[in-house]
Amino acid sequence: STHTQSRRQRQMCIRDSTDAAVLRDPYERDVALPALVAAAGEPAAVRAAAVAGNFEMMNRLLDGIGVGPGGMASLADELGVAYPPD
Repeated sequence: STHTQSRRQRQMCIRDSTDAAVLRDPYERDVALPALVAAAGEPAAVRAAAVAGNFEMMNRLLDGIGVGPGGMASLADELGVAYPPD
């Protein structure tokens, strides 16, 4: 249906703009962000960029304190909490 196609298009635009932001690719960004605005509207594009930026910031913070892949369990042990939470 048209609704499903437009939803899928919005999802692909969000993915593409997130990749462009995280990979810091100016060419991809210049293509992906206007496509996202056209598909989902400016308010949704702003929210998508904010979410991607927040996750990128959290990843950088965890990397900065030495928590890599699989490191959450050892960090939880240090803090004395259960991971995953019960």
